[in-house]
Amino acid sequence: MRQQIVWCALVAVLVSPSLGAAQPDKGLAAGKAVPYIFQVWDQFVISNAAATVCEPADASSRKSHAANFALVSAHVRARIKAASPRKSDDEINRFLGGREAALARVSTQAAKQKGCNDPEIQQLVRRYQTQLRWRPTGT
Repeated sequence: MRQQIVWCALVAVLVSPSLGAAQPDKGLAAGKAVPYIFQVWDQFVISNAAATVCEPADASSRKSHAANFALVSAHVRARIKAASPRKSDDEINRFLGGREAALARVSTQAAKQKGCNDPEIQQLVRRYQTQLRWRPTGT
């Protein structure tokens, strides 16, 4: 039962209407917030999609962002596996792949509809720039 609650909580992390902040649905998590790393993962996806539309990065920047996203993704996969040890790697990959596609689609549509000069979209592009410059410690 605990595994189902945790898995449902992961599924329930939603993008707020402002796109700028991912908010957990605490109801499905029995009153417990979704771990912050999942919100960070969402923000990597959302900002990448917006930046791709509004400020396409050079190869070096894309590589740096992808490397940082891979590190965050590894932590997310480990948290999912710890919470739901019966989930196979394929199930986790399908879940994250579907979530990534859905978040990217929403963010891309928002960037196209609102335009790249919209303050929320500009915030996402700035977040992308911060994420690609991030240098994790202890890794």
